[in-house]
Amino acid sequence: MLTYQNHIDNCDIVFNTLVQNENDIIGLLAYSYYKARKKDVVNTYKIQNNLDNISAIQLRNICGSITAGNQLNDFRKKAEEILQQFVTDILKEDMEDFESELQKRIQEETEKIHNQISSKITIIDKKIFHISKKGFWYGVWQNLFSSFLFMLLPIVTIVIYISSHIGWKEVFNLINNFP
Repeated sequence: MLTYQNHIDNCDIVFNTLVQNENDIIGLLAYSYYKARKKDVVNTYKIQNNLDNISAIQLRNICGSITAGNQLNDFRKKAEEILQQFVTDILKEDMEDFESELQKRIQEETEKIHNQISSKITIIDKKIFHISKKGFWYGVWQNLFSSFLFMLLPIVTIVIYISSHIGWKEVFNLINNFP
């Protein structure tokens, strides 16, 4: 005679098959997936057969159909997929946070450098004004200096961006080793 204890023993066999040790997260997740699948199959069986309860024999047959063939391996594969998707989602979220923080820091550093350059430009501009007294060469120097700063600002921004990924030391090594 099939008893409730036989059913519990069968569940222990499924648990022990799916879960290899106490740290086996995939096995624990696979067992949870098995239990959910079993619950769905039992509920579907009850609805299709218009039953309130099912017998131990019916339950054994249902459990047998769920665990037949490679079903248990499929539960582990599904658990691996779920866990992989979970990890991917977390890493994606962390990466988005990191990129956002990095963009913020780059913007702050760029503005800081821009303000420092602007203040230096103002000082140099005042000195050039006093030297040239706004003659022809004053305009020439002003244009040359502006062109230089226009070229320098993207380079500084790129160097800051690269250094945030590989570090200042590596950036200086790359610059020193540049042909």
